[in-house]
Amino acid sequence: MNGKDQKPPVYEGKKEPPKMSKNTKAIKEFTDIIMEKHKDVIKSMWLFSVEEISKSKDFTVILLLNDLEYKYNVNEISNTVKEAKNIADKKFGIKLHAGYYKVTEYFEKIMENDLDVFNELKNSIPVYDPSGFFRPLKKLLERGEILGTKESLMRLGDGITTRFRTIHSLKLNILENLFNAVVDAGQALLISKKYPIPLQTQVPDFLDSLVKKDDMIEKRYIKYCRDVIKVYKDIEHEDRKDIRGWELDILSKKAGDFVQRVREIMEKDSIVNLNAASKRQQQEGEQPS
Repeated sequence: MNGKDQKPPVYEGKKEPPKMSKNTKAIKEFTDIIMEKHKDVIKSMWLFSVEEISKSKDFTVILLLNDLEYKYNVNEISNTVKEAKNIADKKFGIKLHAGYYKVTEYFEKIMENDLDVFNELKNSIPVYDPSGFFRPLKKLLERGEILGTKESLMRLGDGITTRFRTIHSLKLNILENLFNAVVDAGQALLISKKYPIPLQTQVPDFLDSLVKKDDMIEKRYIKYCRDVIKVYKDIEHEDRKDIRGWELDILSKKAGDFVQRVREIMEKDSIVNLNAASKRQQQEGEQPS
């Protein structure tokens, strides 16, 4: 049978394995030589700047050395890398370089939010990562979960509007609670003085009439009540769009003082009324039969 009649080999049940490019073969042989002698100490390896992997003839492989669990000789690793570089150059015409990180050093850079490290991570692919060290970091980067990176800033920008809406809603909820507190307290005091239940916005005016009648509550507390109600109604009617945090703090103090003063007045009235009732009962008991 001549050469023309020969057929390519058949792979039963499998596709013919893809052919590796010269660059890929060079990178594989480079890393295989290093792994053969230093597999235990190498935590992960990745290829940096892979955008032009099919065209470039100059590559950098990053070695992550596990200094937490193993002691190693830097010179031995360096000599092995030189040997692998020479083989890749002579056999494939490819220039390969190595960069080194210790695991502890790399984590320090991550904790310090070193953007150079994350940019390197973004432009790299793993070539050896048995413990799954490299891939999760790159996934977090792509999802924008590493602060300070471009991806995280884009994610942050997307969420800013939602966060401000949440803050605005919380402030309005607090203001509504302050409003309800002063209205409920004011109405309770007026009812105890035999006044009809006023509308919410009328509570300060009715309290003013109480002052004119028996000087029961000081005017500054009525002003506190009026201030809280006014701000709430301004926002409710959209005369105002928002309230600042420091304004909310001041209104919270005013509402608290007003409610406390009403409580004191009503407790005092309760004691007076109790004593009066007790005195009436005593007088009734002393009357001749």
